[in-house]
Amino acid sequence: MSREHDDICAALSALCKKAGVKTLVQVGAEDGYEAWYVQDDIGCRAIAIEADYKCEPCSPAIEWHRLMIGRSDKRAEFNVCAIAGLSSAVPRNHGYETRLVHRQQMRLDTFCKLYRIEPEAIIVDTEGTVIDVLVGAGDILNTLKLAYLEVATDNSGDVDAIMSKAGMRRHMSTPTYESGDQANVTWVRK
Repeated sequence: MSREHDDICAALSALCKKAGVKTLVQVGAEDGYEAWYVQDDIGCRAIAIEADYKCEPCSPAIEWHRLMIGRSDKRAEFNVCAIAGLSSAVPRNHGYETRLVHRQQMRLDTFCKLYRIEPEAIIVDTEGTVIDVLVGAGDILNTLKLAYLEVATDNSGDVDAIMSKAGMRRHMSTPTYESGDQANVTWVRK
């Protein structure tokens, strides 16, 4: 995703405020700008999780964790890209140099239980592993008020099924938008 434009962050923040979000978790946070923006705007707790060691938090105000979030609790392969923000558990042919490393991976529900976090909103931009993150969220999906997800076009049907089953519906206006072969999709509680 890299950093979202401020108009997208403002729309996301407005939806969080309307939903009464008190805790937001950003997975694949890069620098955590989106979580920080919402926190700064509405005063919620912001937790940013990023596995790429080249990425640093944009503000000391957000809670920062270096960790991979996925489908299971284990050490997992992670493809570190020379360009910060493009690293992923999924090997990709984007033309940039990558090296394979192993990172600790945790399910989102395990992470939240460990740190006593009850997210009401999530932002997920994990460069191709959104389904793994959602599966690893477990019952957290059933209590979310809002989710903002980067989704590859070829995964959209699977993501729709997971989110619909969790009682969420697509929010069709901004901050939702499409860009090439992916979309950033906002989900809200029905």
